[in-house]
Amino acid sequence: MRRTVLVLPVACAALAACGGHTTTSTPAAPAGSPTAPSTAGQVIQVVEHGTDTYTPHGGKAAPGGPTGMPAAGDQLDIHSTLDRSGKTVGTDHVHFVLGAGGSATLTATETFADGVIVVRGTVPFDPTLTMPVTSGTGAYAGKTGTLVAVSQSNTLTNLTITLA
Repeated sequence: MRRTVLVLPVACAALAACGGHTTTSTPAAPAGSPTAPSTAGQVIQVVEHGTDTYTPHGGKAAPGGPTGMPAAGDQLDIHSTLDRSGKTVGTDHVHFVLGAGGSATLTATETFADGVIVVRGTVPFDPTLTMPVTSGTGAYAGKTGTLVAVSQSNTLTNLTITLA
């Protein structure tokens, strides 16, 4: 999420020289598509636009991502809007803590008008991130699945959420 995904590839490159950003494009869902169909296998596609706050372990929080090599214990918070076809359809907040070996423990909430999707787990830093959906509220209650984030730039990330 640009939030997590946009910053993650940047941190990934700094942390483990992951090789840059993937430029694969994920098409947005058609305008007027429901955000929460009631069937299993539901797919939600949105574009994330966000701002980052980076906190080095034991240091002060500052806007933006890391300027040097991130270290275990550093934290990143990302606050974003979620857009589809140029219209804001939700928000997200991602918090992650860098771990050893190029991984991060993260918690993210994707908030839509009809409910919240919660993403939580430990993931490797890669230009494309696949994260577990662990729970939800409202239309997403009882749902699990995956969220795939593909960074397009330092301010833009395509998210595809697939719910079971």
